Amino acid sequence: MVIAFQELRQFTATYPQEVDGSPLWDNIIGNCDSRKKCIKIGKTAEEWIQNMDEELREGISRILKTKDKTIITARLQELKQNFPDGAPYVLTHADLNLGNILVHDGKIVAIIDWELAGYYPWWAEVYTSYNRALSDTSKVLFDFVWKQLNLNIDGMLKNLSPVVKAYQCYPVSHTSRTYIWQRPPFCKCQNSGGVIRAHQIDSEDKHFVDYDRPRLDEEENWLE
Repeated sequence: MVIAFQELRQFTATYPQEVDGSPLWDNIIGNCDSRKKCIKIGKTAEEWIQNMDEELREGISRILKTKDKTIITARLQELKQNFPDGAPYVLTHADLNLGNILVHDGKIVAIIDWELAGYYPWWAEVYTSYNRALSDTSKVLFDFVWKQLNLNIDGMLKNLSPVVKAYQCYPVSHTSRTYIWQRPPFCKCQNSGGVIRAHQIDSEDKHFVDYDRPRLDEEENWLE
């Protein structure tokens, strides 16, 4: 596994991008539970943060329980200053977990599911390997791999965590989840025959901050 990563990370780019050179969608921090790709990773850390500006400001507001724009801006600036440097931008699988690593007779024979691959910040593979781990065994494996590659991950994870938390703390919504139509009931025992959602009829799926919704950790205690 260490050798595989050494070979993979030899391929680099001057800034984040898809393998074909097109802009890279954010599958690291600004990824949404939607069919729509919502946020793009900028060419610089500052541009990346700027692409999440509204979401981060609302997340900070809810975490600090304040509407004071001066306080929110100051905290956002602190997150920007501490945000991990992205260079070098290395070829990254971006969804690596034990379910995507095929092993036969004790040897890795294939790594599958490359649809999210691209040139990401050097730390992106580290973050996703833990964030999308399927078991504790996965953590043991990647702890060993990253140590062998001499990557300084503790400081990176410490500085990245507040940005991730702020993004996850804002109430994201998509129009495909908002606009639904009820089908006529097929019997008297049912109120309806099911629902049709906007995205199922190819309606435009817009990403927006739903300021009227409670914060996520109040809904489900996701971040406590």
